Amino acid sequence: MVTRLIASVLVGVLVFAFAVPIGAIDASRASMSLEQRLQAFDQKVQEIEAAGGIYTDADIQELEALVSIEELKFDTKRKVEEELNNQLAQNSLTRTSTVNLGTNAYFTDADYKYDWISRSGLVVNQGKSSVNLSMKSAEVYSYLRGGVYGSEAVGVYLGKKFTVVGSNSQSANISMLGIHGGSLASFVAGSSTADIDIELVVKNINNGVEWSTKILSASRSFGSWPYNLTTYNKGVQLNLQAGHSYYVYVKIIAGTAMSALGGQVESAWGYDPNRIVTYASISVTF
Repeated sequence: MVTRLIASVLVGVLVFAFAVPIGAIDASRASMSLEQRLQAFDQKVQEIEAAGGIYTDADIQELEALVSIEELKFDTKRKVEEELNNQLAQNSLTRTSTVNLGTNAYFTDADYKYDWISRSGLVVNQGKSSVNLSMKSAEVYSYLRGGVYGSEAVGVYLGKKFTVVGSNSQSANISMLGIHGGSLASFVAGSSTADIDIELVVKNINNGVEWSTKILSASRSFGSWPYNLTTYNKGVQLNLQAGHSYYVYVKIIAGTAMSALGGQVESAWGYDPNRIVTYASISVTF
């Protein structure tokens, strides 16, 4: 929980707080890398939380001077993708389907699922996710309520693994058919954003090469925007190599960020009959 100091109660504290040389912080920021500034940001947040969540206007100015809200959004999403990629790399999945080179293939099941949440700053966050492997569906929900400066990202990978049998390589189109629906909403007086990014990704497990295409990418800053249930059918063209194994998955990352006192912002793609991301089939066409 974070609490703002009231000037009429703690005038002496605030007078001292406003004496913090923000210009000096800006000058210092110019000589720091983004990683160093993020570390300083996290340290400041930890100090505030250790003090019972009490902060001053000067504390917020210092956080804003260290890391912009856009940089914070980028970093929370990066952390989610990094963790999901680590989970995928550590996959001990022994089950795998086969694709005979030159013969079309069609799959209606899923082999694996991973989800992760990353949060940063002074916010009250209630993000969550849920993945149903047998239904090939994911519910992803990022939600900030209250707080003053921070961001959250919630991510899911859901998909299929197959190994190519044959000799040499051949061009193929790998496509995914599915449905997505959700909403973006922001009711904050200051700066805030709600984002959604959904992609089809194909990854060669043997050499790490990836191919991807956007299914949906949207960002909103104020108001409410519903995205009705919509069918998608997206594909990527690549050369499939005999003897290599591949991951095919839908990547979903919902993000929220706010830099204002109070209000709420959400990226909702689940926990409602009209808000979900799912796929029905994966096709390999030569």
